[in-house]
Amino acid sequence: MRYFLDTEFLDTDGSTQLISLGMVSAAGQEFYAISSDYDTAAAAADPWLSENVLPHLCAPGAPAPMPNSQIAEALTAWCSGLDDGRTPEVWAWNGAYDFYLLAKLYGRLVNIPALVPRRFFDLKQWARSLGNVSVPAQAAGEHDALCDARHDRATFAWLAAYERDRDRRRVERMRGKVLDAVRAVRL
Repeated sequence: MRYFLDTEFLDTDGSTQLISLGMVSAAGQEFYAISSDYDTAAAAADPWLSENVLPHLCAPGAPAPMPNSQIAEALTAWCSGLDDGRTPEVWAWNGAYDFYLLAKLYGRLVNIPALVPRRFFDLKQWARSLGNVSVPAQAAGEHDALCDARHDRATFAWLAAYERDRDRRRVERMRGKVLDAVRAVRL
């Protein structure tokens, strides 16, 4: 089972605090939560967070903030409802912090329930391995954790299609070289 994850967070003096978490399943089901456990005054004092992240938290339809322990319970229940028997994995763009904050919801990595993704893959690393390709830009909602997770899902699909196309082109080039070699031998 594949999930796409994004978080927004406050990072100050060695303390990284979850602000919001968005997760989207491969089939498009969505989970979004806002934490009540981060230092709201410190976040409000941060100009970048105030401009880019905090406005999303009070947008129409945004969920009520809840403690991280409740986010962990709700996320576990959501993942359990989507279980398809396959090992869950999470994908994120440059997502080391995202995965760290996911694990931190449960205290430690080893405490993550089996139906919540413990396997982490990075979309940016995949793009680099394909020749540092530029992926399509996000249309809207940047720095809203749920919108960013949706974009991660779209980025995964784009990278998979790019990789398939690249591999198909390689096979076609190789086939052409083989046919040229066969023609040369026949002459």
